[in-house]
Amino acid sequence: MKFKDGVYIQIVQISSDLPLNKEISPEIQKALRKVDEISRRLSGHEITVTSIFDGTHSLNSLHYSGNAFDIRIWDYTKTSIPILLSNFRSSLGPNFDVILESNHIHIEYQNN
Repeated sequence: MKFKDGVYIQIVQISSDLPLNKEISPEIQKALRKVDEISRRLSGHEITVTSIFDGTHSLNSLHYSGNAFDIRIWDYTKTSIPILLSNFRSSLGPNFDVILESNHIHIEYQNN
C-alpha cells in the first residue's frame, strides 16, 4: 500500500482550546488492508491512497471522521476496475459504500 504525498492519516484538532486526536477508524484500517490485498491479487498493483483526512470534501463527508478513503484508479485498466469494485464491495460488506468517481474510488464506512 502506498500513500500519495500529503495524505493525512492522523490529525490533531483543537476544540475548546483542547487537542483532540483523530485517527483512522478500526474499520477503515481493516478495509485499507483488505482492498490492498484484493488489488494485489487481482491486478498485481498495490493501492495508492490519495485522501483520508485531507482534501476538500462535502460538509458531512466521512473523510473528516476517519471513516472514508480514496484510492487512485489510473494504476488500473478500464476492464479491471469493475472487477475490483465488485470484489471490494463483496469483501467489505454492507456497511461500506464503494463508489467509482471520475478519477478515484471512494470507500466509506457507515455504521448503520
